[in-house]
Amino acid sequence: MFQGLFRKQEPRKFNYKSRYYDQEKENIRKQKILNGEEDTDVNFGDRFHQKVKENRKSTANSLRKLVIMLAILALLLYILWT
Repeated sequence: MFQGLFRKQEPRKFNYKSRYYDQEKENIRKQKILNGEEDTDVNFGDRFHQKVKENRKSTANSLRKLVIMLAILALLLYILWT
């Protein structure tokens, strides 16, 4: 009758079984997704995220080029005015 009152609660256990992850296989899969060779609804999200990453890289490169060009232009104007 009093066993439930004084029983120590044990923490819940998490039974996680790890899986093998192959980085090379994942990269090949992502390349197929980008090329449109794998076309499923599940892969749409992966393809979308890859395109967003590519766009961020190209935008960053474009901005970097613009800053460099403006710096060169400012340097040339400074040299011409002095």
